[in-house]
Amino acid sequence: RVPSTCQLHLNERADPPQPRTLETLATHHKEFNTNGAVFANAKKFFNAVRPCILPVAIEDACIPSLHLDLGIFPYIYESMLVDTQALDLELAQHVDANVGVGGTLFLDLVEKISTLNQTRSESADISAKITDTMAQLTFNAMHLQTVAAGTDVQRVQSVIGELNLHHRRLIEQQQTLEAGISKLDADIAKVNKVKDGPCVQSYEAVLQQHHICRQQYHGGAFVGNHVHRAMGIIPTLTQAPKAVIVQQLGGEHLLVTRATEVAATYSLLLESFAKCREIYSSSTHVSEERLDQLQSRIATFLAAVRQHIVV
Repeated sequence: RVPSTCQLHLNERADPPQPRTLETLATHHKEFNTNGAVFANAKKFFNAVRPCILPVAIEDACIPSLHLDLGIFPYIYESMLVDTQALDLELAQHVDANVGVGGTLFLDLVEKISTLNQTRSESADISAKITDTMAQLTFNAMHLQTVAAGTDVQRVQSVIGELNLHHRRLIEQQQTLEAGISKLDADIAKVNKVKDGPCVQSYEAVLQQHHICRQQYHGGAFVGNHVHRAMGIIPTLTQAPKAVIVQQLGGEHLLVTRATEVAATYSLLLESFAKCREIYSSSTHVSEERLDQLQSRIATFLAAVRQHIVV
């Protein structure tokens, strides 16, 4: 069986396909009309039975800046939120239960961590009491072997009985506490992100201050004007979580270093994107020189994305 043209490799075809361009479409349409415009023969003219809807050369087309804005900026922003949620998870480990910042989910996590730490402290106290009780039992058991028969024996036996009862109660208390610790550990381990922590909320506060009100749109989506305004507040936006952590834990805490790294990463990404946007969103003609510059900036931006964002 002879294979069809489509089953052959491009290099093996006698008449390999040519790229379809506005020029080839216009040529094929003209040939179609010259040969009588017979629809039955349309395939001979690559189905170019009508003129192009928008016969505009690619060199004269406008770059769809709005679509680029609404595709790229939310992508970076969502990645920034993910890394900032990790900051909130760490922050929850260090703040007081009465911190009073963040949303319901964050405060619930802080409460669980506070309860866990308190329960562990109580368990450690019980453990120390158990050790002390065991020492007293050992001492009285040895003392029982040295005392003479009579009142002293009864007294020591009574003390040993009370210590044994106290020891069993302490063991029961510790088992209850350990069960509570295991449950709290499991509940906390299930929390791998907090969407309403104070660090995440700090971004929204900055956006609101600069009149970027996403809640007015379906799903809290960004619109073109939002992206335009956000490009002017990149340092303020990316540094917001760090300010929250410094306020809560002080400037010397290790988490401040991590927040600084996150801010630096997304400042780099957003600034690189802003440089690309400066050219492709221009309302004037883009020269060849500027196009080359845009290509270079896009390469720099994509390199930063590959380095810092898990695709």
